[in-house]
Amino acid sequence: MSSGEKVIHDRYRTIYTIDERPGVKTYRCRDEQSGELTLVAEFTVDDEARSDLAILAKQIAAVSHEALLPLRDHFAGDSHYFMVCADPGGQDLERSIRARGGPLPEADVLAQANRLLLLLEHLHSQRPPLFLGDLAVTDVWITDRGVWMVTPFTLAIPIGQAPSPYRAPELARADAEPTTVSDVYTIGALMYHALTGWAPPTPEQQNAGMPLPGSRTLNPQISPLVEQVLLRALQLKPVNRFQQAREMRIALETAQMMGGRSLGLGPDVLTQVTTAEAQAAPEPVAAPPETSVIGCTIERCTPASRSTGCTRSCACRTSTIPAASRLSPWLCPRPAATGVEHRVPDHLGSPADCRGDRCVPGNCGVSAGKSVAPDARHCRVCPRLDCGAR
Repeated sequence: MSSGEKVIHDRYRTIYTIDERPGVKTYRCRDEQSGELTLVAEFTVDDEARSDLAILAKQIAAVSHEALLPLRDHFAGDSHYFMVCADPGGQDLERSIRARGGPLPEADVLAQANRLLLLLEHLHSQRPPLFLGDLAVTDVWITDRGVWMVTPFTLAIPIGQAPSPYRAPELARADAEPTTVSDVYTIGALMYHALTGWAPPTPEQQNAGMPLPGSRTLNPQISPLVEQVLLRALQLKPVNRFQQAREMRIALETAQMMGGRSLGLGPDVLTQVTTAEAQAAPEPVAAPPETSVIGCTIERCTPASRSTGCTRSCACRTSTIPAASRLSPWLCPRPAATGVEHRVPDHLGSPADCRGDRCVPGNCGVSAGKSVAPDARHCRVCPRLDCGAR
C-alpha cells in the first residue's frame, strides 16, 4: 500500500504503509542517514497520552530479547508519537502464510512459538510488566531465515474495539487491561493461524454460535497433542487456559517429546467439565486404565494384562486420567477450577517411583480409588518433565 512521499523527522522516508489500525500506522521506511530499512510506527495521540507513551517507550527501549526487535528510536512530533525499529527483512506472518499458499510446518511453528513464549516470560517479569495486548499478525515478522520476530510497537498499541481473532475475549470490555492469560490466548491464536492457514473465529463469532474448527480438521498433519495445547490456549474463559506462558511452553515441549503420538484418550477434543457437573457426577469405582504415561513412554493396558501389569520401559511414575475428562494427563485442568479429582488405579505399578524430583527404585502403585492431591500448579498424576528426563 503506498503511503505517498513522506519524510518523518527529516530522516525516515516512507516507502509504503504496512499496517493501519485506529490511532496507529506502521510504515516501512528508509533511514536517510544510514541507508538502512526501518519500521516506523506513527501513533496519533493527545498531549496527555503522548507523555505516557514517551515513558512507556523508554521502558520498551530498555528491554532486550532475541525474539523482540529492539526499539532504536522514539520521538514526539506535532499530534503524533513515533517509534522506530530495524527492518528484519522478510514478511509479516500473514503475508508469509499467503505467499506459501498454506500452513507452515509444525516443527518450525513449535520452535518459533517456544521463542515467543520465552519472550512472554521475559516481558511479564518486567516491572511494571509488559504485555502483547492487541497483537496482530502484522506485528510478527518472519525473516528470510524463518525466524519469528515481534515488533516493539505492539507493546504500546492500545487495546482496540474492532473484533480481532488474536485478542482474548475478556479484552472486549472498555476498561479491560491485558494479562498473562490474555497473552496466552494471543500466542495460541497465532499458532492456530500458522498451523492451519486460517485465523480462528473471533470471540464475538464464537459467542454468536460459530464453533472453533479443530486444527486437525483444517490440517490433518498437526499432531493430536499440539491440537490439545491449542484448544486449551484458545478457551474463551480465562480460567480454563494456561495461566502462565511457562505452562504453555512446557506443554508444547511435552508434545514435541512425545513425538506427536496419540495418548489414546478418545477423540482429540477438549471437553470442558464444570465444577457443578463434576460434583453431580457419581463417584467412579476406579479410573479407566486404557492409557498410562511413564516418563516418555506411552502404553496401552488391556483387561488381560491388568493382573500381571503392563510392560515398563521408562522409569518414572505411572499415571492415568479419567477418560470422561478427555484430557491428556499433562493437560489436567486446575482442580480449583473444575472440581475434578484424578485417580490412579492400583494395578498400574512401575519399576520406579517418582519421589521429589528424581526417580528411585520402588513401586508406584496407588490403592484403587485413592485421590492424588494436586500441588499449586499441576495434578501430581501428571508426568513431570524433570523426573522423566533423569
